[in-house]
Amino acid sequence: MGGLKAETADKSALEKAMELEKDGTDSEKIRKETGWFKGYDGKWRFEIDNSELEFKTDIEKNRAAAIELAKMKVKSAELEEKIVNNTATKAEENEYYNLDEKMIEYRKGVKLSDVINHPKLFEAYPQLKNVDVYYEISSVNRGVYSSNGNVIMLNPMHTIDEQKEAIIHEIQHAIQGIENFANGSNLEYWKNLGYSDEEAMAMYYNTAGEREARDVSARRDYNAEQRKNIRPDIDRKDVVFANSGDAGYSADENIMQNDFEEKVDQIENNTYNSNDVVIMGRTPKVLQDIGFNSLPVAMTKNHIYSVAVSEARAKNEGRYKKNTNYHDLGFNTVKQIYNKISDPLMVIAHPDFTNKESRDSTHKVIALVDLSVNNKQVIAPIVVDFESRYNKKIIDVNLVATYFNKNNINDLIKEAIALENNNQVGFYYLDKKRTQSIIKQKGYQLPSVLNNLSSNIIIRKIDSNVNKKINKITQSKQFVRWFGDWQNSPKSASKVVDGNGEPLVVYHQTGNDFTVFDTKHTGAGEFDSEMPTGIFMKPTNRVPHKILCK
Repeated sequence: MGGLKAETADKSALEKAMELEKDGTDSEKIRKETGWFKGYDGKWRFEIDNSELEFKTDIEKNRAAAIELAKMKVKSAELEEKIVNNTATKAEENEYYNLDEKMIEYRKGVKLSDVINHPKLFEAYPQLKNVDVYYEISSVNRGVYSSNGNVIMLNPMHTIDEQKEAIIHEIQHAIQGIENFANGSNLEYWKNLGYSDEEAMAMYYNTAGEREARDVSARRDYNAEQRKNIRPDIDRKDVVFANSGDAGYSADENIMQNDFEEKVDQIENNTYNSNDVVIMGRTPKVLQDIGFNSLPVAMTKNHIYSVAVSEARAKNEGRYKKNTNYHDLGFNTVKQIYNKISDPLMVIAHPDFTNKESRDSTHKVIALVDLSVNNKQVIAPIVVDFESRYNKKIIDVNLVATYFNKNNINDLIKEAIALENNNQVGFYYLDKKRTQSIIKQKGYQLPSVLNNLSSNIIIRKIDSNVNKKINKITQSKQFVRWFGDWQNSPKSASKVVDGNGEPLVVYHQTGNDFTVFDTKHTGAGEFDSEMPTGIFMKPTNRVPHKILCK
């Protein structure tokens, strides 16, 4: 299932699908007419035909190599134990290091384009040709995709048909990363969040990205007629979402939408007994691109309620508060806020941002989203780097201050255009095609500097207008609490820093997936045979460079 970033995405058909959706057309009718449909994350998709998929490799050769690798791993573990206990002979030490080098060679693998022939897939996503594939025997997995190493592991002990099912499943996980679709997970991910073995299995099974990948595998041999007439698995209500991170396969970008919706329901029923902000996800990529920090996106329970209900309803329920604006957009609309601000029409300067005495104007931007409530556009003022309370702690969030239909949206656009004409930034993000009719509605015209840009999407930084409290995510309260106060108390903070004393992102050097670092092991990269046991990491995009993490 591909998306907008596919080279073969039919954009005109997608535009038609969006228009049909606005007109209230049934989603299944839209899918059958245009080929486009929305997944559990609310993002548009289309299906890529798998009928031409063929394996190009020798299954018996792959099995033999994997069996040999398994034998090496057993022998390596035996020798390693002797080395750790100082009982190994010099010959055994040499054998151990030679085995280590051999295993690295066996794990190098080949490119996906060497493993399969899939013209339609590679036409849609040419970058998938270069995904690394290696074979390793596993008692639990048919296949694994790791986004960190951009690698697929296949278990060659299964039949070609089973491997075909597995590789389609893992390729879908790779596409989820490319398209920013809801991702998959694994059992360890949910266990680490405190779920029992049985609960973790249920959560893993119901993770949005896993359901999608299984559905893709199940539909892999459908012909065109079957694809059109059999609806994809997009209608379940028990779906959960996993955070980003890679735990083979674990990934992509939003916290549980279900969790957010449950809290919205509690607020509607007046059973949300907490003063915590309600977190709906991590700051979407589009906002990070214009300069936001990758903080949680949150909203207060009072704002959720006032956005959803009318003043009359608030009074009738005995929850009315003076000096509060009630917008009557409905709780279902509130539940879609995160998805909507993740794909805005435009993000513009807050009006009166030149008034530096106003906290609102100097810390906010305005996101205009593609939603019509009573035939009015909806805006979401977002406060940058706001301090909020969560789990009895003060944390930094990007706060959706409210969400409402704004009568003077045209005036806001007019002011943004005026800023542009005055050589100041008025538009931080702009989808020119989708906003064309809105801008022309009142006879406005984009300045030539924007109109003449070849790109439809315009992205510019907020830094010139918005006063951010934290310049980097590493200055946020939640990061400092975890890492230590690397600025003010470096001696008591983590030692994983660069030459300037700033936190350093480091990576383990293998394509393997694991959740526990074991200090009794040596590394698995080049030259590791020369190093003692420990945990060895390196910064990305650098020559081999080891850092021992304590």
